[in-house]
Amino acid sequence: MNIVRPIVWALRFLFELLALAAFAIGGWSLTSGPLRIALAIALPVIAAVVWGLWMAPRSTRRLRDPSRFVVEVVFFLAAGAALWVAGQAAAGIALSVIAIAISALVRLPALIPPGHADLP
Repeated sequence: MNIVRPIVWALRFLFELLALAAFAIGGWSLTSGPLRIALAIALPVIAAVVWGLWMAPRSTRRLRDPSRFVVEVVFFLAAGAALWVAGQAAAGIALSVIAIAISALVRLPALIPPGHADLP
């Protein structure tokens, strides 16, 4: 598990970043003109604030499982929906499915790093 843990956590971070990119792409595709730019900036910023408030390991308002897992599922489904709206349905489905699977994986006791906030 020593080699698997950092790989899984690196993938988790990658998919968090991909979700933010998906929100930007979705915002860009929703409309045209100046509002397009505003949405492409605002949606990922709002998503990052939500993640930072309720899911980030060092957040003082971090949700506990299973509530946090439910919010993560909704977050990644919304990111996938943003890609779907942008005409990238397959990418949206893949993003959501893989990110949710990784979210479930990081909850396995063997994959929780020592000293992490998720340790009991």
